Amino acid sequence: MPTSFSLSRLRKVLAAPEVPAPGRATAATASPLYLRLAEALAQSIRSGHIAVGTRLPSERTGAEQLGVSRTTVTAAYQELTSHGVIVFFLQFDTVGPKNS
Repeated sequence: MPTSFSLSRLRKVLAAPEVPAPGRATAATASPLYLRLAEALAQSIRSGHIAVGTRLPSERTGAEQLGVSRTTVTAAYQELTSHGVIVFFLQFDTVGPKNS
């Protein structure tokens, strides 16, 4: 049985303001929240904090855990899916290689 992961663990990462390099980015060009969430999830997967086979929360539950819109979580999951970081099984988002 896959284990579950709470997105609330990533709240600190998303709450921290993004600090752009001097002269490189402004608030208008900073990474969108969904990309920061996707990167935080990808980093957690690469580092082993989220293991292959872990069940991620539904978009709605993840949004509630993080205090963000469901659209943000949906876009982050779509970003990860497009890069083969997560795959969908039934109604759950599960960490795993694209062709498993």
